[in-house]
Amino acid sequence: MVGQGARCRADRTGGGVPSVLLPRRIHEGEHLALWQVRGSSTVRCDDVAVALSRDDVLWVPAGTWHPLQVGEDSVIFPLFFPAATTRTLLSAVTLARITAEDRHDLLTLFQSQHTIICPRVDLEGRVVRLLEARAGEPAALPVPSGGVAGTVAAAILADPADQGTLLEWAARVHSSTRTLERAFKAETGLTFRQWRAAVRMRAASRHLLAGAPVSEVTASVGYDSAASFARAFRAWSGVSPREYAARAA
Repeated sequence: MVGQGARCRADRTGGGVPSVLLPRRIHEGEHLALWQVRGSSTVRCDDVAVALSRDDVLWVPAGTWHPLQVGEDSVIFPLFFPAATTRTLLSAVTLARITAEDRHDLLTLFQSQHTIICPRVDLEGRVVRLLEARAGEPAALPVPSGGVAGTVAAAILADPADQGTLLEWAARVHSSTRTLERAFKAETGLTFRQWRAAVRMRAASRHLLAGAPVSEVTASVGYDSAASFARAFRAWSGVSPREYAARAA
């Protein structure tokens, strides 16, 4: 159910499919799983902005307000679960990351909910169990909602390998380093450097679960050596990149 006064607004910023803002969203009788199929989106739950990238799935319990900004050229699929009959351990807003093999179950459920093709199996239960198993990854990352920090954050989310320093980014957005650092700290609780490191680790975890080689992941998130990347990833996740990738096996 969409809350009163809700509206859909498309913001065209380029030549592709424009971004879409859904500022007031709530489902009273249904849990919701938002599956980011392509591109990126931002969902704000309990005053925390959660950035979604490909194959992130955000579980939103029934009755939770969740304004949604779908990025340009992005696709997100909603999956619905009746609150009265769905048995789950997911009692709060929860981020899960699925693997390539998991997509089949989510796509089949989406098909059954939006077409007349409905296999005679408990698809909702299967997907809930899958999301419970995939949950518990490092916590969702707060994202600055606007201003100079929001501009910088959007660029880093689009390219985690960017090597720009705080000084360089401040110059790009016509700000001072002090103002930019304060904005990140106020909106995320993290310094610019800490926030960018978390973005890189989140991106790395997705690539590893998708089966990408560690050497390829190292470069894709801005590290010069596999050793330095492995140290940073272990500090973030508690396991080595190869141990983490084994979860997808």
